[in-house]
Amino acid sequence: MRWRWLIGSFVEPEHREGLDRDTRKAIEAEATEALDQSGALWKWGVFGLAVPALLLIKFALPPALNILGYQGSSWAYAIGIAIVCGLVWVASAIVFGFLYRQPVRRAMRPRGVRVCVECGYDLTAHADTERCPECGATAQVG
Repeated sequence: MRWRWLIGSFVEPEHREGLDRDTRKAIEAEATEALDQSGALWKWGVFGLAVPALLLIKFALPPALNILGYQGSSWAYAIGIAIVCGLVWVASAIVFGFLYRQPVRRAMRPRGVRVCVECGYDLTAHADTERCPECGATAQVG
């Protein structure tokens, strides 16, 4: 996992050096727009993260507190909610990082950063027609 995913920065560190802040923001905005059009952000956000978090808080947290002997304790319930929210935050960073990988790499190509869309390998030293030497995927022109 890339720790920058926790704060919503999805451009991979090895590709950040050649890009200024405005270009990185434009890349991430283009990737977000591509994911918004496919509906992936909404589906994963609601069904993959929010619903399980609410189910954990509603059905798993009270029995867990009861087992630990903290049933009816408001501070223990608040700490439990904070722990669930923290776990969901980390899970969302991982999920959205994987969702953003390919759209971010596709958005980097028109800006002069040649990377393999599949694995992120730097293709600047390779011709457009070659396959990626790292994963074997066809290098896409873009």
